[in-house]
Amino acid sequence: MPRNGKRESGSLCNTRYYRDESHTPILFTPSENKLVLYRADPETILPRMRKLFTILLFVCFYASTFGQNLVPNPGFDSLSECPFFLHQIYKAPPWFQPFFYPKGTTSGSSSTDLYATCATHDYCKVPENIHGNQHPRSGSAYAGIIVYDPTQQDYREYIEVQLDSALRENQVYCFSIYLSLADHAEYAIDKFGVYFSADSTLDSNDFNALAYLAPQIELNPGIVNDTNNWTQLTGYYRAKGGEQYLTFGNFRKDKDTYYAYDSLKKGVSLAYYYVDDVSLSPCEMPPMGLNGTEETPVRIYPNPAGSFVTIAFENPAGSACEILVFNSMGQLVREIHNVTDETAVLQRNSLSEGLYYFRIQSHNRQLGFGSFVFE
Repeated sequence: MPRNGKRESGSLCNTRYYRDESHTPILFTPSENKLVLYRADPETILPRMRKLFTILLFVCFYASTFGQNLVPNPGFDSLSECPFFLHQIYKAPPWFQPFFYPKGTTSGSSSTDLYATCATHDYCKVPENIHGNQHPRSGSAYAGIIVYDPTQQDYREYIEVQLDSALRENQVYCFSIYLSLADHAEYAIDKFGVYFSADSTLDSNDFNALAYLAPQIELNPGIVNDTNNWTQLTGYYRAKGGEQYLTFGNFRKDKDTYYAYDSLKKGVSLAYYYVDDVSLSPCEMPPMGLNGTEETPVRIYPNPAGSFVTIAFENPAGSACEILVFNSMGQLVREIHNVTDETAVLQRNSLSEGLYYFRIQSHNRQLGFGSFVFE
């Protein structure tokens, strides 16, 4: 500490500095647990300190951007007013559906649905509504979209939103979304897409599939048919720069859509999914690759997890696999080797709360990937 009684002080990124009455700068770095005393001329030392503080400020800013969700209102919980019927996604601004009416709907047209606990009509209430019974994964609301309808050729619904900020050129972004198949939906599909654009994808093509667009992220988790739980889908995208809008749904035409039909259900002839907790965050590196697809279906449970998480995947040949686990910064934090079964249990141990990504590989060949959260 300064020998003289008075001092001025400050701090930046957990680094504290002091200046005693002789104007000798003294820098205390907690990680080193020692005082570093500079007795040089102030004209020499002050530029060095300014340079150090500039670097530290950049590091603080850089670290704060990672893990930041660029999707506004990601759980559809912030409402302009409670929905009083179906087709009212626009009441969870800034979300909208890209067909015809981004801020509304008219009689005879269709649009993406919004469900909320405060809804005034039974059709769009939570948890029980016209399409089934499901609690929000978080908060008090979720969206709902038709991704396949065998009674109307290429009929689709989408959700679209303007991001909080434009994507940066060559930056990798991690995408995550949660889906749950509606109880009354007789159909389920296996592929979904995420499309990024500089402008909105507003269209007036009578709600046909946006097959002329090529989604930058193709999510291929296998048939998503869980009606009890929320299924997480994840993907990665290296931005061209300037993309401001995100659109999610099924961009394939009917002839290119693989589906499963449950003949035992006495519901509606649709593939209809509830949607919740959408996120897009900058990543330091793509821990799984950039194609956004999984080569084999992967299940993660429980998710979110407490003390452990189970990763289940297809491994019929019993090949020796390894599972690599990365934190949200893309840093390798855990490795599991010689996995020959079709399940692996990851113990949390010293891992902190947060989002983690994993890659399953065998002989340098990627078999699948996914993500989970430790609470």
